[in-house]
Amino acid sequence: MSWQRINIDNQGSARSHSNIMPVRAVDGLRADGGRLLQLLHQEVTNISKFVVASASAFNAAGDGRYEMKHDISIYLPEQPSLYPALAGRLSDIDVCVEVLSSLQTFHSRVRFVTGLSQQYIARLFKSLDHEPSELEYVMDAWQSLSAASIDLIYEMAAVICAQQRGLAPLETERVVALLRAVGDGESPCVQDGRMTMPEWAERRGDARIPVYFDATLNTDTERTSVRVIDISRGGLGLEDAPDLPAGSAVIVELAAGRCLDGKVRWAEDGRCGIKFNRSLLRLDPLLNS
Repeated sequence: MSWQRINIDNQGSARSHSNIMPVRAVDGLRADGGRLLQLLHQEVTNISKFVVASASAFNAAGDGRYEMKHDISIYLPEQPSLYPALAGRLSDIDVCVEVLSSLQTFHSRVRFVTGLSQQYIARLFKSLDHEPSELEYVMDAWQSLSAASIDLIYEMAAVICAQQRGLAPLETERVVALLRAVGDGESPCVQDGRMTMPEWAERRGDARIPVYFDATLNTDTERTSVRVIDISRGGLGLEDAPDLPAGSAVIVELAAGRCLDGKVRWAEDGRCGIKFNRSLLRLDPLLNS
């Protein structure tokens, strides 16, 4: 099945998540397109992990190796948070038009295929009549999305590597290998009729979620304006941070006044990692909005 048959509205606007993604920190990003592209690439990679999971489930269902008697909605790709928050400003950043266009197309496809799957699952749970061709249609949609995910991941990685003269992260190759498998009709996340995500991609809340907003880093002796660039249940990453010794006690104060206390795990060249003293709940708005 080609994407022309699916009739996706590639010009659709992304949903806004401004409640968790203050974008005032993006005003001066024209010269920071490389770093922003890294964050967007990480977000696409995270979403692609769940493209793999969903495609695995539907591929296995098509082969009779998986019964969708349980709700698989937790494995459907989540909506992006960084991309919609920045969608109106990306043209002001030094990132090539082709990549921006591919990002828009990718997120439109994800929305479409996720919605298509939700409709199929809802009909299944209500025991409504459905043709075998409906399942084949959804399977083909996920397989096509897998191919599109690979293209975008490599397109963005090529630009990042060219700018920084580095190599693509190991996680990128792991995700691409799984995307290739589901694109070929395999089900790497289904074993013995049950969903099993790879350990490194198992829990959304434990994964690093790319973000980009202002905060204040507080120590016993100083307050420093910083940018939060990723967050997980266990900690967060900062830019424009002082080189504090590992183990230093800190408090990260967010724009809305919320404070997160923790300790410095590492600090180098203006970046640092903070480990929270108490992990965030899985339903924390910072992880799920």
